[in-house]
Amino acid sequence: MRLQEQGEVSQNNLGRKLDMKPATIHGIAKRLEKRGLIASRRSPEDQRLILVALTSVGQKLAKELRQYSEAASAKTMTPLNKSEQKTLKSLLDKLVVE
Repeated sequence: MRLQEQGEVSQNNLGRKLDMKPATIHGIAKRLEKRGLIASRRSPEDQRLILVALTSVGQKLAKELRQYSEAASAKTMTPLNKSEQKTLKSLLDKLVVE
């Protein structure tokens, strides 16, 4: 979902945002590229950087997954009233490190 939100980003920067080691994000990126979900290229400004972005297939899958995620979240929140849902969301947002 991070790639869907950010567009093209360096592989290392994406790994840092996801709290993954460079070797881990590299392996994941290679597997996603083989499946046609992302495309990678060298940065024109700095050839050491590998830029990754979702392909059209990856964008479509990310959109579908977001819909499932939102539906699951809505179902999970149904026992809470609106005020409780707002409080829980606020608390969970504090746990997410940007």
